[in-house]
Amino acid sequence: MKSIKTRLMLWLMAWITVILGSTGLYSYLHDYGIDQSDFQTQRAAVRSRLSLSLPHGIWQLDDENVRLALDSELSWPSVIAINVKGESGLNLGRTRDNNGNLRDMLPNEHPKADDVLGIPIIYQGKEHLGPAPRSPDRAPGGSAAGRRR
Repeated sequence: MKSIKTRLMLWLMAWITVILGSTGLYSYLHDYGIDQSDFQTQRAAVRSRLSLSLPHGIWQLDDENVRLALDSELSWPSVIAINVKGESGLNLGRTRDNNGNLRDMLPNEHPKADDVLGIPIIYQGKEHLGPAPRSPDRAPGGSAAGRRR
């Protein structure tokens, strides 16, 4: 332990560990920031698409049109469920089952999600039809950022 070779080797190992640890932490924080930015962009895009595609079908009581719009948004792997609830008792929801197939949600069913996006459904800029909560999955592999790794 007193030799110069041993001391030099310990100092070199310590410095390499510090350098690798700090660059790893920087890379993790940088990727986390990008992932969060992508997630917020996706939230805004889904909000915009649903607020344009759902009101007409809900106003016309066209369940098939609403179901098609919901299924279209559920094609994204990061969206796990969408439930449209109206003030007059309307309850249309779609989710994935354990096999990944789309199915109707039960009226009292709540998806397991860490984030719920509430979208007010407004017809022609004046009629408030109710909210459409969307449940995205922020787990790695569920979001576009998680699949990138």
